[in-house]
Amino acid sequence: PSKDLPQAAQRNDVSAVRRFFDDGVDIETHDGKGRTALLIAAQKAHGECLELLVKHGADLDTRDTAGQTPLH
Repeated sequence: PSKDLPQAAQRNDVSAVRRFFDDGVDIETHDGKGRTALLIAAQKAHGECLELLVKHGADLDTRDTAGQTPLH
């Protein structure tokens, strides 16, 4: 399911993130806290995952429910 994309970013599982893209999962899918995979990868400093998400067009201005952005 698409909700697993943020979890893959949390684990820094780059292979799983790539599979989600191959399967056409919405890159802006968020978890229960409103965090996208990009926001989670940024919070965790998961560089390779971040790079992959940005290359695939993840929204750099997205905000979670607390108003945090990936660039915060």
